[in-house]
Amino acid sequence: MLRFDPSSFAVLALFVLASACGYSDEEMAAKQREIDKLTQALHASTAACAGGGVEIGPSAPPVQQQVVACGRDVDCKGDRICRDGACHSPN
Repeated sequence: MLRFDPSSFAVLALFVLASACGYSDEEMAAKQREIDKLTQALHASTAACAGGGVEIGPSAPPVQQQVVACGRDVDCKGDRICRDGACHSPN
C-alpha cells in the first residue's frame, strides 16, 4: 500500500501545480504559502490526535437533566401518587 506523509504530499502538490500549469511566480508563491499553512495545520491536528485527549475549544459543564417519572397521579401505577415528579405510595 502506498502511503504519503503530509510533507511528501505538499511536495507532490507543488510539483503538480508547477508543471505547466500557467500560473505566474507570484501566484505559485501564494499557493505554496497556502500549502505550507495547510501542512502545518495538518501536522498540528495529527499531533493533537496522537497525544489523545486534547480538548479543542471551550467546554461547557455537563447538563444535569432531571428525570421526571410522572406529571400527574394517572402517570403512576396502581394507587401511587405523583409528588415532585416521582411516584410515591400514598401512605
